[in-house]
Order: sequence, then structure tokens, then C-alpha cells
Amino acid sequence: MKPLQPPDTFHLQAAQGWMELGNHEEANEELELIDAPLRAHPDVLEVRWFIYQKVENWELCKDIGTALVKLAPERITGWIDRSPLPCTR
Repeated sequence: MKPLQPPDTFHLQAAQGWMELGNHEEANEELELIDAPLRAHPDVLEVRWFIYQKVENWELCKDIGTALVKLAPERITGWIDRSPLPCTR
């Protein structure tokens, strides 16, 4: 998959920054500013996984992991993230 381009990369970086600050709500708002078709990009999904992990929505974490395995099977994170058990990486 092609890399994200500005301004979407700016929103992704802002979301990552919000997660580092412990604010998953602001992180989610930043991801929502990414162009709709690109919200399924593996880089975006990885941050989205952390948001759902923060609120302990394990079912959505598993769904994101499954999507990551299909979109980017070379990324180990997808294989880990689709685990049925609560997991923190």
C-alpha cells in the first residue's frame, strides 16, 4: 500500500502524539480528519488499535488485527493484534 501523504500524515502524527499524552479521544478525532478511504491504511489502523485497546474494546481490536493481516501480512502487529485475548503491545 502506498504511504500516506500530507495532510493525512500530519493527522496521523498528531494522533500518535495524543496517544503518547494518554488522550485517546483527541487521537480518535485526529484520525477522523484523515481522508475517509485512507482510514483503512495499515498505519492508521495501528493507531486505531491503540485507541480501542485503551478503552478495552477487545472485539474491535481483534477486527483491526484481522484487517491488518489481510492488508499487510508482513506486519507482525496484525498477527498479534487479532489475538482473542486482551493484549497490550
